[in-house]
Amino acid sequence: MRSLDSPTGTAEIVVQTVDAASGQLFDSTPLQFTVTKPPGFLAKYLWDIIGALILIALIAAFLLWRRARHRARINAQDLVTTLRIGGEQKGRDLAAEQKWSQVFSFIIRDEDTPDPHLAYPPRDWTGPLYLVRRSTPGMVTLFAPTRPKPYEVELNGPGAALDNGLELSFRDKRRHHHVPPPPEPWGGYGHQLKSPSPYDDVTRAMPSRPPQPDNDSWL
Repeated sequence: MRSLDSPTGTAEIVVQTVDAASGQLFDSTPLQFTVTKPPGFLAKYLWDIIGALILIALIAAFLLWRRARHRARINAQDLVTTLRIGGEQKGRDLAAEQKWSQVFSFIIRDEDTPDPHLAYPPRDWTGPLYLVRRSTPGMVTLFAPTRPKPYEVELNGPGAALDNGLELSFRDKRRHHHVPPPPEPWGGYGHQLKSPSPYDDVTRAMPSRPPQPDNDSWL
């Protein structure tokens, strides 16, 4: 092993075979070798550094993909809501604004009249506000201003009957898998309307709604 302060270049050592008792020299062989400069930090750990950079890049790519997937899952801009009273639609459908948002907010104009309708809240609006968020796949959570506990509403389903007698349903313009609504063991999520059946009171069920055309001016 060479010393750290050994000069670089060609060096020579002599290997001798000597009798330990008498000191007699039996053989003497010169050996030449080249002293080189030891590798620097970068050269010594180059592949370790490359491996670490690749690992960091993979972790960053995974985190970005995960964030993009989460943002897409909670994005509410593809939601559309419909207002009904007694199964009769009131006003036009209202689509969420076409920009990324975690919350779809809207108001109900003329809520206490026979002809209420959906609208976007004005910029300086301070009145009652309805908020909708995506929850589990195929479901949304509706926060109504007159009820402290939210409603769990099935997307593309019959909708939910609110405490004020209005009925709100929601559909999703993007493709999704149908998931049935979860059970309500504590009854804290509001009343979920059922699809009509021979055993239901059809006057209380919300009728099926025909598909909306894609060229609706309100979408």
